[in-house]
Amino acid sequence: MALAACSCSKEAMQSGTTGRRIVITASQEPATKTTLQDGGSQVYWEYGDNIKVFYDGVGSSFVNANKDLTVYSATASFEGSLDNFPLGGSAAAGKMLWSLYPWRADATSDGSSVTTTLLADQTGVPGTFFKRTQITLACSNSFGMQFYNVTGGLRFTLSQSGIRSVTLEGNGGEALAGTVKLAFEDGKPVVKSVVDGASSITLTATKGDYFRTGQWYYIVALPGTLQNGFKMTFRKDSDTGVLNSSASVTIKRGVFGQVEQIDKNVTFSSDAARELLPEIHDGDNVLATNPLVEKFLTEVSYKERDYTHSRLLDYPPVAPGQADLPPVYAIKWTADASAGAITATLKDGGWSKVSSLPAGASFLEVSNLRPDATYTYEVKGSGGATLASGSFTTYGHLHQLFFQKQIRNCRDLGGWATTDGKHVKYRKVYRGGRLEKKGGVLSDQGLLDIRAEGIRGQLDLRGTSDVLSGTDLGSDCAFCAPVIEQGYSTMLKNYGSQVRQCFEFVVQCVREERPVYFHCSLGRDRTGTMAMIVLGILGVNEGDISKEYELTQFAPHYWGTSDGEHTIMTRLADYDGAANYIWNNFVSGDESFARGMEKYLLSVGVSQTDIDDFRNLMLE
Repeated sequence: MALAACSCSKEAMQSGTTGRRIVITASQEPATKTTLQDGGSQVYWEYGDNIKVFYDGVGSSFVNANKDLTVYSATASFEGSLDNFPLGGSAAAGKMLWSLYPWRADATSDGSSVTTTLLADQTGVPGTFFKRTQITLACSNSFGMQFYNVTGGLRFTLSQSGIRSVTLEGNGGEALAGTVKLAFEDGKPVVKSVVDGASSITLTATKGDYFRTGQWYYIVALPGTLQNGFKMTFRKDSDTGVLNSSASVTIKRGVFGQVEQIDKNVTFSSDAARELLPEIHDGDNVLATNPLVEKFLTEVSYKERDYTHSRLLDYPPVAPGQADLPPVYAIKWTADASAGAITATLKDGGWSKVSSLPAGASFLEVSNLRPDATYTYEVKGSGGATLASGSFTTYGHLHQLFFQKQIRNCRDLGGWATTDGKHVKYRKVYRGGRLEKKGGVLSDQGLLDIRAEGIRGQLDLRGTSDVLSGTDLGSDCAFCAPVIEQGYSTMLKNYGSQVRQCFEFVVQCVREERPVYFHCSLGRDRTGTMAMIVLGILGVNEGDISKEYELTQFAPHYWGTSDGEHTIMTRLADYDGAANYIWNNFVSGDESFARGMEKYLLSVGVSQTDIDDFRNLMLE
């Protein structure tokens, strides 16, 4: 099909469509789209890209499904259908085709504009801006469509190592991201209005790692002028640095302002982190769960045994993929060096965590909070003086945890409701990514955090190539590694004896009041199957179990997805095969998923006593 003319061209609509199936031929203006090549001077479409096409206010997803396209291409054909498009292949008078990249489920059009969202949380990929951030728009009377940049931003390198995230904000509170209404004026896209703006953008290193020095990174932002200048905040594991500029800066559509070694004169300290963290006051009620995950868990509901759809992409975890991190708060007080070394105690019922801080410290970072809890805190100097005390409560759906430096995709299986009105207890069974010191995955601080959480059991679900021979968590930690090569239905069918060993180990840990953590490498496939077994036998609705499975995709790439940016492991992929193995082989008539899981576990040699004990100990 011929290439598109310019945006909003007046050509007549091509005829010859088959039914309402449409092929869009997409091209770009220079320096646009998803992936920058050749030092940032050229861009291309990729196989698997999705765009959203609108006609008369109705939108549909179109995909670049050319599997023969093994390299990036300056043009691409996107296939899809629009149910309201005329069967004859011609648009009605005055009507236009609109097209948007990146595809978003919540993007809308009123026929003369498109409303979409630029994410305020972005992922830093060396040498390029991350997919699904750079917004482009097309409008045409032709099946050929030329896409134009909407956004611009900042391109920078770093000189200091150990930086995990960079935040940009205007000193005047200008909207840099958020939900916007877009249109065309004089043949170019413009932001007509900001519907729900975000005044800051945070760029986080990919895979939860650190930014590389000397590499170019991109923050994608809405066009506009920061009249009073800007502030950039650089965060390391425990220290923070701030760069302030009062000079007016203009962000232009399709242009990335360039600054080398932008952090060259930035000084890092823990004092800066104190000012940036939200404060917990005596009597506060704070969210324990990452806000994006909380939104997903609040709004999404799946029926049991129905795998016809997934809502996962409505909550773009594919970018930034950092929502596995729980919120971080601070309990603050007035610094007093004369008080000596400081001891801070945080309690939640029978659970407690004691932190040692140096003399003169003025805040305690608080994270890894469980929902529906009442915490008390007391901060004392070595001489006995009380510097801070009080209590606060928490809310949310999920107990998420982050153990530095690289223990990602970690969460408690507590809190889920069962079909008979009970709830799974918190701080009993955890799931997550690999838990080891090898390769710098687990730091000394991370180990302290794990032990403070109370975890004293480790179940390694990995295969022969990477399974551990012992635990790094301490001599008082129980350990099991049965060697399992694959997850999902294969794990259920072919590794029955290992599944029995895993379940019996978890039950024994719970009996001994040893909170247990199970994992494979990324905490996705074998771990997801084990989580289905644990929640299934406890009587959690199977639709909710599938929703819990999808939470892995809120973790960084490599932890959450199977192939970088391209594959999303939804409940429609692999999970459904494992669930259906139980439904189809172990559930009869009106029996529940829990009964089917019980019959499965009995079939692989688990005792009824272990099943009953586990339920009695895990439910309240």
